[in-house]
Amino acid sequence: MPAAPRLLATLLDTFFPRRCALCGVFDTWACDSCLRTACTPRIEPWNRPFGASRISQSSKLISLGLYHEPLLAHLMDLYKFHNARDIGDTLGTLLALGTRQFIQQHYSTAKPIILIPIPLHRKRIRERGFNQNARIAHALFMALGVAQAQYRPDLLQRTRYTTHQTTVATKDRAANIAGAFALHPDTDRTSVITGSHILLIDDIATTGATLNEATQVIMQQHPASIDYITALRSSAQTDLQE
Repeated sequence: MPAAPRLLATLLDTFFPRRCALCGVFDTWACDSCLRTACTPRIEPWNRPFGASRISQSSKLISLGLYHEPLLAHLMDLYKFHNARDIGDTLGTLLALGTRQFIQQHYSTAKPIILIPIPLHRKRIRERGFNQNARIAHALFMALGVAQAQYRPDLLQRTRYTTHQTTVATKDRAANIAGAFALHPDTDRTSVITGSHILLIDDIATTGATLNEATQVIMQQHPASIDYITALRSSAQTDLQE
């Protein structure tokens, strides 16, 4: 980490020490006990309504919990908007448990498994300082321990800067994100998608517009399957921060 961000992190830890959002214990944003109580990996059908493709109609969603759960909502807010980046490592590690189980039950061991985080536009990365989806995805990959898995953040690109989904009406979110993704222009690189199992990784699943739009792009390379991993999910079509 460069010197300036290191100094900022030290100052924040000094004057605003980390405390578990639930029980108040120091030196962590969420202690293991509270996290394991709040987070239960869950596998369910992908049933988000926008732009469902033939593949996504048979896809599954792996997540840790509902965005409305107080601890998880607070952690996501700290993670995305208050530079608590290590929360992403914890979320990714917890997601690896459900993902490993899902792979064992649903995937052929003969096919590659490609983990692709939803990319952010470079302007959004400058605003936030990092890609929260990539941080979760990388931690998940490192904890997964599956030989045929690959972490490939280079395959999908964000080509258009979009308004925050949270500021867009539910019915307009698919239009807001339309055309925002493209495969890397090097077809030799993206050919790894063909015939592979794809795991698309985002921080939160609400309407599903973002993941469905990315699915349409990835399907150009004819994967064997596409499934979805998100730290949190919504249980209703509500205006949440994406």
